[in-house]
Amino acid sequence: MGCYEEAVISYDKAIKMHPNDFVAWQNRSYALKKLERYEEADESRNKVFLIQGCRIAQELSNSGNYEEALSIYEQILNIKSDDYLIWDKKAKLLDELERYQEATCAYQQALKINPDLNIDWNERSLKLFNKGQFEDAIALLDYALDIQPNNQYIWLKKGIMLTKLKRYEEAVTSYDRAIEINCDNHYAWHTRGNCLYLSERYQEALVSYDKAQNINPTYQSGWLCHGNALLNLGHFEDAIPQSGCQGHRILQ
Repeated sequence: MGCYEEAVISYDKAIKMHPNDFVAWQNRSYALKKLERYEEADESRNKVFLIQGCRIAQELSNSGNYEEALSIYEQILNIKSDDYLIWDKKAKLLDELERYQEATCAYQQALKINPDLNIDWNERSLKLFNKGQFEDAIALLDYALDIQPNNQYIWLKKGIMLTKLKRYEEAVTSYDRAIEINCDNHYAWHTRGNCLYLSERYQEALVSYDKAQNINPTYQSGWLCHGNALLNLGHFEDAIPQSGCQGHRILQ
């Protein structure tokens, strides 16, 4: 028995230096079984599966075998349900499989464990929006804003989506919130102007375009839209140098 106890001590030292050495964990499990310390042996064996499982799942994911990779991550979570990184990886796979509601649930689990986890909500909502799942896309951004109410980029993305859905009043409210967080974001002012322009509130649109161009006078699309607003207000001479031959094209 003495040699097995000494072996466990040696494996512990090896693991301390290289925590992800699955061979050390595997041998440790074997030695613990010989010592009839079965619970500890099972924990070491599980650690082997966690290390190897993560590696295999990542390889499967990289080669596009998402279902197989997902199955491994689910097995890992059965052993270690408090690992936010595995929940995050599971969520990303579910996104790739277009199982968006399940993905959102997985992200929620990850956030419960680590509220500071960085998730690209804009990219996720855009996938839903482009597939015509408009309400789901907006709902996802609303969920994200419950978690990160001061994220200007999420408010901005919500405003852009609402503008495309012609829900202009709601869109302006979202742009206003983004601007309240960062009044120097020229693009927020510009897209706010576009929304007001599309709802034929040209004077208000002009004010937003002015703000955008004061912040970033080299933004070419801003000058085009500024000129379009002037045309619609009848300020033809002022508009011509700015809008050129672009007509009434609105650029997001």
